[in-house]
Amino acid sequence: MTPRFSIWLLIPLMALIIWPFRYFVHRPGRHPDNSRIAEWHDTSSVDLEKKGTALVVGMYNLENFFDTIDEANDDAEFLPTSKGQWTSPRYQTKVSHMAKVIAAMNDGQSPDLLGLSEVENQLVLEDLIRDPQIAGRFQIVHYESPDARGIDVALLYKPDKFKVAASKPIRVTLPDDSTFKTRDILWVTGLVKGKDTLNVFVNHWPSRRGGEKESEPKREAAAKTLRTYVDALRQNPKSRIVIVGDFNDEPTNESISTVLGALPGLRDKCATCLYDPMFELKKQKLGSYFYDNGWDMIDQVIFTENLADKSYFKGDLSNVVIFQQDWMMFTDEKTGKSRPNRTYAGPIYKGGYSDHLPVYAKLVVR
Repeated sequence: MTPRFSIWLLIPLMALIIWPFRYFVHRPGRHPDNSRIAEWHDTSSVDLEKKGTALVVGMYNLENFFDTIDEANDDAEFLPTSKGQWTSPRYQTKVSHMAKVIAAMNDGQSPDLLGLSEVENQLVLEDLIRDPQIAGRFQIVHYESPDARGIDVALLYKPDKFKVAASKPIRVTLPDDSTFKTRDILWVTGLVKGKDTLNVFVNHWPSRRGGEKESEPKREAAAKTLRTYVDALRQNPKSRIVIVGDFNDEPTNESISTVLGALPGLRDKCATCLYDPMFELKKQKLGSYFYDNGWDMIDQVIFTENLADKSYFKGDLSNVVIFQQDWMMFTDEKTGKSRPNRTYAGPIYKGGYSDHLPVYAKLVVR
């Protein structure tokens, strides 16, 4: 390859790295067998506070967190006049229940960064962080995305732990489907300890509606989109990246392991390689989402290896948590199996929490 040709290759690569940061919009605080799963960690693990700054990063699908106001999106089933009668008291119960779960996570301290999915708009997020159970803990980064139902992703963050520098929604273009729109990927860049840059990506990839194999290209398209941005950041060998999401795929699926390139093992001299600790939980038949009488590990926290304390994460996953409490669950009388107690079962109001369990990981930022 001639030097002249090499220069032409470098120009678009540098543009890809520089452009998103230049055009970011910073909007903090604006429109703003299942018993084995229970808070799965070992308290005898190393003391992260002594080894560095413990940063707790999580993900929670809030399952249809809609307000009661009729808007332009397809929210007809979540209105007071709908068959499910989504009334203000039921909405307030939902807000309280979501806040209760978030308040209880991380030994009652909540995560420092929490990705959210299936939120309708800024209003529901503001109602959530004002709830007395978590009031004063969080600020919000959120953008409206093109999803037909109007559900978005968002990031809650503790401003004393994470100072947002910039944020940007990333549009996902799906293959051969001009009518179907999916959620944006949210990219947030900020500082930890006032000096260490951290890039956070919040995802909610297309569902398996229509069949897992049939819908797989859509999730792979989301993975390719994310991988483009991740690879650009990884040109800096010191980049720190955290990826959270409801991926609607598991660590063993092609979209995660091959397209995104997140793998279960830590690799020598590969600080920016993507590590997916949820792979080991999947091997133990644990999961965050109960489907077809079994657990799927579709909610994940993935991160670059420079955020992993290798003496800790290598074979010891005690700081990777699928959060569960008895009050979040119910037991199916027919099967005797425990599963998340959701807000609705079809059109029948159950008054529960979410059909997903939240997940989080404790990372070390030196």
